[in-house]
Amino acid sequence: MKLNDLTLKRQDEKTVLLFNQRNLEIALLDKDKYEKHLQESDWRILEQLCMTEGKEPKQYRLSDSFPTHISKAYLLFGTDCNIDCKYCTVRYNAEKFYYRGSMSKETLTNSLRFLFEVNEGIEHITLYGGEPLLHMEQLQQFFAYLETLPKNKVPRIDLITNGTIINQKLLYSLNKWNVLVLVSLDGEEEVHDTFRIDKAGKGTYQKVVSGIQTYRDAGLRVGVSLVLGKHNYKKINEICIFLKSQYDIVSIGLTLPHMEPDVVLNDEFEEFLCSQYSQILDVCQQQQLWFEQGMKRLLALSEKTPYIYGCPATPQGCMIRILPDGTMTLCENMGLRNLYQLGNVSMQQLKMDDVINSEDFQKWYNRCTNGNIECQNCRGYAICGMGCPYDAYLQNGTIFSRERRGCAITRQAVDWYLARMLKTICISDITKIKIPNIKERKCVFVECPWN
Repeated sequence: MKLNDLTLKRQDEKTVLLFNQRNLEIALLDKDKYEKHLQESDWRILEQLCMTEGKEPKQYRLSDSFPTHISKAYLLFGTDCNIDCKYCTVRYNAEKFYYRGSMSKETLTNSLRFLFEVNEGIEHITLYGGEPLLHMEQLQQFFAYLETLPKNKVPRIDLITNGTIINQKLLYSLNKWNVLVLVSLDGEEEVHDTFRIDKAGKGTYQKVVSGIQTYRDAGLRVGVSLVLGKHNYKKINEICIFLKSQYDIVSIGLTLPHMEPDVVLNDEFEEFLCSQYSQILDVCQQQQLWFEQGMKRLLALSEKTPYIYGCPATPQGCMIRILPDGTMTLCENMGLRNLYQLGNVSMQQLKMDDVINSEDFQKWYNRCTNGNIECQNCRGYAICGMGCPYDAYLQNGTIFSRERRGCAITRQAVDWYLARMLKTICISDITKIKIPNIKERKCVFVECPWN
């Protein structure tokens, strides 16, 4: 018997690891056993894992994981901000296209009604902008609404802020609801101030780190949201070490810049992403940092759960953004361009079926590797989702194409994970095939702080 084409083999001096890229199964064997002593019973085990010739696993079915509800939502109280980050996509799209204004009290009421009453299953809300702390009335209204909910209905809450505005009254609510404060910071002062400037063109670093310290002193969990680009990618190791040692952050969001505006992109940076992405995974593990964007797909791999969309939230749960005028969209940048909109929360009769059955929603969630012939034999097949739909649109004029950086990054992430499995998992009995359980599959990286 032989292995099929969907099964990858990795090995070191003592161990062979087999990985089926279609169903995410993993088996480890003593190298000598694999090369010389495989028995018929061993081949039956590999056959059960769909790793042998003539035994291919089924492809995932969209019907098994097509979203049924909203599990994550971004609330954009406004697109305005008190600083002028040169690469801000929200500002770029809001100014270039159509949107101005702040979310009204009535619109926020309708947004919360839709998320918690019409929708069932909201797990995660991110308070976003622009700069959300420019909208204190909306923040107070949001936290007052939480008071009306049963405790088991309160979702995880994140606040993404530039850190330059501190409101002492807000600190109480953030603490009470265990909000994760994600502060935008791109590294040490010289790096950060390259693109994150105030309205007068001056760097914002000192104000930002003062804000981080205030949140930390208030007992809040703090993470950093960092835009990775040509200004800081060469120093990413030093930046992660600095942020962990200086501020003891619990997570880092390394956001890849979109293709527009392109001020933080160059060919060297793109080459780094496409060939050396594993460096980022390494340093985050070394510093015990949960790398939100990078680990969500590897967490799915470790749990053997296909992660098949470019921009999902949870299995069978979608992610939406609600713009300040109440427009629901699948991506704030698309929505600000009048694309991929799902209706408005002010429509009192709007039902979840109306959202899920809408043409744009169906298009968005039919975009996946299952329908792309170029993806069928890729090791990232079950966890890639063809990358960011917005960047695919910018690159190719359509979301129904692969986003080239996403492909390269996912393949590197799979290789990184398998190398860690090979290094970490011990075979206690070299005469048997080791099939690691979910706990063992997850132990190769830092534990997710949200679980």
